[in-house]
Amino acid sequence: SKYKGKYVGTFGDISTFSFFGNKTITTGEGGMVVTNDKTLYDRCLHFKGQGLAVHRQYWHDVIGYNYRMTNICAAIGLAQLEQADDFISRKREIADIYKKNINSLVQVHKESKDVFHTYWMVSILTRTAEEREELRNHLADKLIETRPVFY
Repeated sequence: SKYKGKYVGTFGDISTFSFFGNKTITTGEGGMVVTNDKTLYDRCLHFKGQGLAVHRQYWHDVIGYNYRMTNICAAIGLAQLEQADDFISRKREIADIYKKNINSLVQVHKESKDVFHTYWMVSILTRTAEEREELRNHLADKLIETRPVFY
């Protein structure tokens, strides 16, 4: 995704990306944190490494977590990254199909002039809960999964 011509993750102090199975690029689970701030980078390394202290072996000086990605998951992610442009192109095609075919019934998430949307998920807003259920049932009949996330 881009905002004002810049890729998401290239502006701001810190950005996070999810690699859950339903995202554009997946490693099965997990994610990534990016920053160009050395202090934030060091803190992230500290937390992801179970909070182990730098100055003392096997000493946890903060509550940390096991957020290290395995080599296998990283390899899957890198292989997916090679195909990212194709994945995004296809997701945008699918979003266009939704916009053309159900736009008169509901409100579909639109791009603004400053945004290039990758449509990892197409957001649709119905006028009523009844319309939402009718649309969900229709899409389910076509074997299209939906989730009522926001209403």
